[in-house]
Amino acid sequence: MKRKLFSWIALSKAQRLTPFSKMALILAIVGLAACGKPANTSLPATGPAGDASQSDATPGSSIHQEETQIHGKYDDVKEAYNKFIDANTHFTAQLETESNAAELSKALNEYSTATEEFIVAFKSIEAKHPELSSQNNPPPELEETMNNFNSVLSNLAEIGIASGSAEAKYPDNPMVIQASQRQQAAWHDLGNL
Repeated sequence: MKRKLFSWIALSKAQRLTPFSKMALILAIVGLAACGKPANTSLPATGPAGDASQSDATPGSSIHQEETQIHGKYDDVKEAYNKFIDANTHFTAQLETESNAAELSKALNEYSTATEEFIVAFKSIEAKHPELSSQNNPPPELEETMNNFNSVLSNLAEIGIASGSAEAKYPDNPMVIQASQRQQAAWHDLGNL
């Protein structure tokens, strides 16, 4: 049975995603990833700047710091989702300030690493907390995290457009092409969850 990434995201009854809108969201992610050069899934899992620890983000500076200090059943879920939320925020900021191909490829690789790590974490969460996939709404402990995650999901199209615009400035740069292909592969994998 195919996993559904968005099956238990917290939404109010008025905002609950229908199966059609879930599919549209997944297709939007995959479609945006395909806007650049065709993905080469034989690329290595890490790129030249693929180490997320090279990020300019200061550990502990997350807006989610208070949340992670509470010890609860779903701390691992919060940590994984908040890390991905922060990665999206950081990537968006990097796209706004990049001034050359090296900076852009570094930003793309860091974002790809964060996406790949989120995919691994999601699979682990799904195995550890199978009850979450059968719930329409998350437990109260996860409501804030899921609301923040929903905000990120609503901005994925904008992130994809900004990324594509930045990549278009360096159409023949091999570092940007490889980093873009890696990002596309990561988004494709995310869409297949």
